[in-house]
Order: sequence, then structure tokens, then C-alpha cells
Amino acid sequence: RIASDQLAKITSTLADERRREAGISEWIWLHSGKKNGRDDHIARDGKEYSDKEPPTDMPGQLPYCGCRSQAVLKFD
Repeated sequence: RIASDQLAKITSTLADERRREAGISEWIWLHSGKKNGRDDHIARDGKEYSDKEPPTDMPGQLPYCGCRSQAVLKFD
């Protein structure tokens, strides 16, 4: 379980870094859909966030969190 948790954290961190390197600072929180998900993570599902004003914890960083972020592209 520890190895799978660490792998999920690394994967989430790498995806966020790739998004930032691409110049994308806005993203949507995607809940993992786990049966016993954290209430605050379920409430964040589908909400848009920015790197300028991120939530207190990032997707996939708390222990056994399977949440992800999805980049948002905005065209003027």
C-alpha cells in the first residue's frame, strides 16, 4: 500500500509539473471516485482552481488520495 501511495503522489506531481511547464495555470479537480473518499475532495470535484490561488492540499498529495487535476485551456 505504501508503494502504491508513493507512486500515485509521484504521478500526480509529474503531471502538475508538465502542466506548469506548458504554461497552463488553471485546472479542474477530479475526484478519484473511491468508495470512501474525503468529503472535502468530493466537494471539490469538477471545481476550477488556479496555481495563483490553490486549495490547501493538492490532488493526489494526501495519503491514499487518488484525485487528479485536469488542465483547463482558455481561448479568448
